[in-house]
Amino acid sequence: MNDLQEAIKLITDPAAKDADARRSAQNTLYTVLDNGLRLLHPFMPFVTEELWQRLPRRPTDQTPSIMLARFPEKQAERDFPDAEREFDLAFNGVRAIRSMATSYNLNSKLQVFFLARTPELAATLRASQDALSVLIKGCASFTVVEKEDEMPEGCVGELVGQDLSAYLLLKVRYNPLSTPFPH
Repeated sequence: MNDLQEAIKLITDPAAKDADARRSAQNTLYTVLDNGLRLLHPFMPFVTEELWQRLPRRPTDQTPSIMLARFPEKQAERDFPDAEREFDLAFNGVRAIRSMATSYNLNSKLQVFFLARTPELAATLRASQDALSVLIKGCASFTVVEKEDEMPEGCVGELVGQDLSAYLLLKVRYNPLSTPFPH
């Protein structure tokens, strides 16, 4: 959950560039919290009532108590299976990069590459680049490519799914003239 909190900070920060995206994210977070409390209420009535009373009410909601609030129901217009699949795939790519970085004992200046095999996934990754970079601790550069031959030499990779591979650049060019030889 901490990873998602870090990623959402980029959107909800008052200094964020896109005010509409910020407002949309805030409304989504409010809806999730409100519905989560309603779902928990039968199991934790006193705590959820207290928390729910502290939530600011939307102008259209005059419900005096969580006990009288409607229980959440699935709403088809809030179901985005393609977006969910792409997010899960991207998040699994982040996990793969983290795993590779840990395996090679790397924790900073990571050069990350994602090979997206569909234009839609490539667009999603590029649109989410800032959030995904935050989730990859120590990420210095984040590149999305659509063809295998666009990948630089010296990368180690992992197949994340049919449409996505994650790569981490390991090869470092060493110039013996720029670094003195240790004695």
